[in-house]
This record gives sequence, structure tokens and C-alpha cells, in this order.
Amino acid sequence: TLPLLPLGMSPRQRKQRARVLMEQLAIQHREKFPAGQISGGELQRVAIARALINDPPIILADEPTAHLDSRLSREFMTIMDNLKAAGKTIVLASHDPLVTDHPGLDQILDIRDGSLHVS
Repeated sequence: TLPLLPLGMSPRQRKQRARVLMEQLAIQHREKFPAGQISGGELQRVAIARALINDPPIILADEPTAHLDSRLSREFMTIMDNLKAAGKTIVLASHDPLVTDHPGLDQILDIRDGSLHVS
């Protein structure tokens, strides 16, 4: 909850915000574990939670589902859909078909053979 200190949130508000994100990303059971004792997918979800904790207006994510299984990748995209509905700008870079084929994407920029393709 350290990144929330400059926002003037109370300790209770910071913990609540962190808990909500941990629950959304299914990592609440690892709250007290050191990084060396959790899986790569869990570390990926911790990174996602840290990126979202301050409620940023723009989200840039490079391969956000790289270490997630298909269920968690779909859940991640649902979170992105909710953020988009809340007015957030989201830019994702991915090779994952669960991301690139997601119906909620407004625009896809594909770089193939050195050429940019827009769809």
C-alpha cells in the first residue's frame, strides 16, 4: 500500500483498496508471502495489482498475461473491460490470442514482417 501514501488515503482505505485488487486477481491467499515463495503467475498478478492500485488514467501493459493460465487471462481481460468502461485508456502489447482476440478491443495494431496493420 506504499504507493497510496501520497494520495492521502487512511491506512484502512489503503488496505481495503489492496484487498479488493488481491481478490480480483486471486492472490489474497498470498498476501503475507515473500516474493520468493510465490509462483511466476502470482508474481505477474502482484505486478498487475501494483500497477492498478493508484487508479491510473492510462494503463500500459506489455505481455500482461504471459505467466497466467487461460482462466486468469480471461479474468484479467474482464478487469480491463471494467477499467475501459470506467473511462481508462488501455494499451496492451501481447502475443496471447486470449488478449488479441478479445471482443472488447477498440483497435488492434499488428506488426507483421516490418509493416504496421490496423484492424
